[in-house]
Amino acid sequence: MIFTGGTGISPRDVTPDALLPMIDRQMPGIMETARAYGQERIKTSMLSRGIAGFSGDTFVLTFPGSEKGATEYMQSLFPQVLHVFEVKKENAMSDSVIVDTAEPFDFTRKNL
Repeated sequence: MIFTGGTGISPRDVTPDALLPMIDRQMPGIMETARAYGQERIKTSMLSRGIAGFSGDTFVLTFPGSEKGATEYMQSLFPQVLHVFEVKKENAMSDSVIVDTAEPFDFTRKNL
């Protein structure tokens, strides 16, 4: 989910403040990358308070409200940021328990 706008420093820029309590796992390196990319183009990029992370299974990114800023964030992050979905999928698969039902498991065995 990508939110645009409200990531600056004015009193009405509250998007990160509103979303942060819902973020279970922050990924600060993502926004650090976007800000660094933007900083090469506009010197005030460092003032962005954008956040990235997971809220449950939903991946959340916050981008600047300006079309130019949002475009630059997209350029800096995509397609590399999509790797988070590959990792998430791999982790979900490794967390699955595989049970072979061909032979019943003997819980009474002493060598467990």
